[in-house]
Amino acid sequence: MVDNLGHEWPKKMINLLLEENTKRNEGEAVFPEYVGMIYDECVIEGIMENDSDEDKFYAKEEKALLKRLEKYKENYLMWTYNEDIPFSNNVSERSLTTKTKMKVSGQFQNIQNARYYARIKSYIETGKRHGMNSIKLIEGALKGEYITIGQMKEHDNLY
Repeated sequence: MVDNLGHEWPKKMINLLLEENTKRNEGEAVFPEYVGMIYDECVIEGIMENDSDEDKFYAKEEKALLKRLEKYKENYLMWTYNEDIPFSNNVSERSLTTKTKMKVSGQFQNIQNARYYARIKSYIETGKRHGMNSIKLIEGALKGEYITIGQMKEHDNLY
């Protein structure tokens, strides 16, 4: 939308979020109140810019985005309040690789099979992130010996 409507608010929003994430990654303090204030300014500026361009092609999509940004502000900025929450969910999305599975096999037989796939994949990927062997996790699960996230975190502390 930055290119299509030529508005300034998305550029400011992107810069704000990327700069604050860079600070966080470098160990500097991130102040949620400050980020929230600038975030709100960007959304208000976006609404004003959008109102002046209501007749343009991408204006409806931009307006819907602005409403989501306003409604779900707390969710979008949760990473500023809690260091355990990642800036983006790209790692989780890549881990599930459901799209790849669907492309290879065409589709899941039913929704329940898709849920089984997601549960198993999530279990394995979580274990991997905690330095655990995928084969051992699967073997244990087949024997009914599931490893909990708490146990995985204990495993982290050993290394």
